[in-house]
Amino acid sequence: MAHRDILLELVELARPTSELEQLAHMYPYDYEGTPVSLTRDHLKNVLTQCIEGRIPPRDLERWAGLIEGRPGIDYEAGHEEQLSEVLFQLSTPEINEVLTPQKCWRLLNSL
Repeated sequence: MAHRDILLELVELARPTSELEQLAHMYPYDYEGTPVSLTRDHLKNVLTQCIEGRIPPRDLERWAGLIEGRPGIDYEAGHEEQLSEVLFQLSTPEINEVLTPQKCWRLLNSL
């Protein structure tokens, strides 16, 4: 599996978070190929999954931590700050509000 394919699966949350972590660590952190774009639709999808109980908040936090600032993952043009802020909220519940379905709902509505 190519490095870019793993980045694509990562933004799509196409596998369980534990598998994505293992795959992401198979390659160097740096990436110099064509970047993958994280969109508002990607975030809406994972937030909806958490709200519906299909993924636990802890997995959502781990997913966001894997994506935030990762080379090779760009944010949807024109929405970079918004996506960055939502990822920050998701990846750092210890300094922000604890992740709950209610918080996910508020973040979803912000998109």
